[in-house]
Amino acid sequence: MSKPSRLAFWALLCLPALTAAGSLQITGLERLGGAPDGGVRVRLLVDLSGAPEQALAHGVTLPLLIQWRRCVQGLCQPPAGAVHLQARYAPLQERYLLEHQDRPVRAFAFQPNLLDALENPPPVAVPAGDGWQLRVRLRVRHLPPPLRLPARLNAEWKLNSGWVALP
Repeated sequence: MSKPSRLAFWALLCLPALTAAGSLQITGLERLGGAPDGGVRVRLLVDLSGAPEQALAHGVTLPLLIQWRRCVQGLCQPPAGAVHLQARYAPLQERYLLEHQDRPVRAFAFQPNLLDALENPPPVAVPAGDGWQLRVRLRVRHLPPPLRLPARLNAEWKLNSGWVALP
C-alpha cells in the first residue's frame, strides 16, 4: 500500500462517522446445567459498521473482552475474570481469523462467518451464585497506536454491551 493510500485509510478511520455506528449487544445469557466450572453461554449481536469493519478488512486486529463481576445489593466489585477474543483478517491467507484465549484459532473464508462465530463464543466460566453481571467490549488500548484516540472519540468504535445481569 502506497503512502498516500495509507494516509487516506487512516483519515477514513479517524473522521467523524457518516454512517450508522457499530454496536455490540448481549442478546442472551444462559447457565449451562451441570457444568462444574459454572459455564455460561453468551449470545451476542455484533455490528461492525463503519470504521471497525474497514479496519478489520485491512488486517487490523479487533480485540474483544468478555468480563464478569459480582454485584450484591447495588455494590459492584471490579471484574473478577475475563476471556479475550480477537478477530482479524489475514490477507495473505485470505481468511478471517478468530482467536479465543483457550482454544485453537478458527479460520473463516467470509466475514459473515466470522461475525457468526463472534456472536456465539465458547461458554465462559463464571462462578456459581447470584448477582453476576457480564459485558463484552472492545479493548481500545490493544488497538494499534494510531487507532486508539479515534476509537475513544468516534461513536463508530463504541463497541461495549454494557453490564447485563446473569439470570
